[in-house]
Amino acid sequence: MNQIEKQRTRSIKCPICGKGKLMDASKTINPKMIRLFKPEESNKAECFVKCPKCGSQVGFAVEK
Repeated sequence: MNQIEKQRTRSIKCPICGKGKLMDASKTINPKMIRLFKPEESNKAECFVKCPKCGSQVGFAVEK
């Protein structure tokens, strides 16, 4: 990742361990628009990612 990409994105961390980087999001998006869900709340999620650090499956949804 080059310097320009770092300035345009922010890391979204795992809500379970707080260490794993789940994804990059544009810095122009309001962070409150990205909802993260723990496994027990998976019925609320639209998509899923797996944390590279703790291995937990984390759901997310982007509100408009």
